[in-house]
Amino acid sequence: MNSLPCLIRLVLPLLAGMLPLLAAAQTPDSKLLVDSHNHYRQELELPPLVWSDELAASAQAWAEQLAQTKKFRHSDTRHGENLWMGTAGAYSQKDMVDNWGSEKQFYVHETYLKVPPSGVVGHYTQIIWRNTSKVGCGLATFSGQEILVCHYDPPGNWIGQSPY
Repeated sequence: MNSLPCLIRLVLPLLAGMLPLLAAAQTPDSKLLVDSHNHYRQELELPPLVWSDELAASAQAWAEQLAQTKKFRHSDTRHGENLWMGTAGAYSQKDMVDNWGSEKQFYVHETYLKVPPSGVVGHYTQIIWRNTSKVGCGLATFSGQEILVCHYDPPGNWIGQSPY
C-alpha cells in the first residue's frame, strides 16, 4: 500500500500553516511609498518628497540587518529614519506608511518634542518635516514579521524646531 497520499495529507496543512513564516518580503514600490508619504504632505501644502535610490539602498541594508539579527531598533544613520514592523503579508506598503501617518491625530502643531501625552508623533513629523525632500525605503522579512525602513534626507525631528 502506498503511504504517499497519506503523507501528503499530513504534510500539506503543516506547510500551509508555515507560509506566513516563509513569506518573502515585498519589493519596495517606490511610487506607492512616495505617494503614501506625499498624501500627508499635500494636506499641509508642503513640497512633495522624491524617491532616492541612495536612501533606498541604505534603508534596505538596515532592514536586512534587522531581519538577520531579529532585532528592531534604529540605526545610527545620519538620515531621518522611520521603522515599521508587522505580520508578513498582512499589510500593504500604503498601510505601513499610513500607520505612521495615523499619529497625525495626536499631533499639535508646535515645536518638535512638545508631544501631547496622548501619543507618539515622531514618525508623522518626519513625514511632514518641511525641509525633508527625499525618501527611500527597504523591506525585509524574518520569523513571520515584515519590516519597513524608510530613510529621509535632510532628516527632520530637530528639537526646538517646528516641522513646517
